[in-house]
Amino acid sequence: MPDGGWLAPGNKADLVVVDAKRAHLVPMLRAVSNFVHNGQARDVESVMVDGQWLMRDGKVLTMDEPAIIAAAQEVSNKAWSRQFKGNFKPPAGFSPEALP
Repeated sequence: MPDGGWLAPGNKADLVVVDAKRAHLVPMLRAVSNFVHNGQARDVESVMVDGQWLMRDGKVLTMDEPAIIAAAQEVSNKAWSRQFKGNFKPPAGFSPEALP
């Protein structure tokens, strides 16, 4: 890649900042291997793609994350409510918002 592969002015920049001081990542002996095998999504603090921040300090900057999560919950509630209108009985402790 002619404009990537190393940090230099004018090059494209993709960067992932990971909190490596979390208990499940210690001891950090081989960073990439350790993160691949033990890392979790919440360990990622910031992400930059092509020089643009997509996530900063754990906050997604490119979409309305709370609205998307709320919409996903609403779709799930409606889908499960349809299932329970048939012969299925809701399991104990099921979210009351999902019931008709």
